[in-house]
Amino acid sequence: MAKAQPNRTKAETLSLRVAPDLKFGLEMLSKLEDRSLTTIIERALRDLFMNKSITMLDLGRPRLFSEEYPEANFGMLLAYAWSVDGPVRLFRSAILFPGSISVRDMALLDLIFSEPYFKGKDKVGFNAGSPDYDKLLSDLCLIFWEQSEGVDLGKIRRNWTNLNDIIDAALASGHYPESYAWD
Repeated sequence: MAKAQPNRTKAETLSLRVAPDLKFGLEMLSKLEDRSLTTIIERALRDLFMNKSITMLDLGRPRLFSEEYPEANFGMLLAYAWSVDGPVRLFRSAILFPGSISVRDMALLDLIFSEPYFKGKDKVGFNAGSPDYDKLLSDLCLIFWEQSEGVDLGKIRRNWTNLNDIIDAALASGHYPESYAWD
């Protein structure tokens, strides 16, 4: 059996139910193209993402809904939001897709912003990319960070596991612990 490339990103498992006719179609397509079901589904999802246009209203950003930003490409925005770094991915998702933030993610953000220990000068943003999206991404960052001086990303990264454990415990018990131990 071939060994995975050392720099290859580990795949995530997704379990889903589909209608029998869709499963049949996927199996037929995979046979016709001599590809795995996973490859067929990944390609279909990437095509869907790249062909999906969304408006600023879809993003929950009515302030930016204008002729200047009539719509954006979901696949491009998703590429900007993605990061292997959990804290960066959390902040970028909150900046770009605020309406999609889960209760758990909102609790993480609330805990981070409420703790003086995590205050800092870092304001998570986006890497330079397409000039078509630079102004949009900059404007979204300004809106997100207008109520905060910033965070200390180093401290958040060092305490990422602890932060997640605290949120899991708080969601299970219905309250935060009385005290925290950071670092």
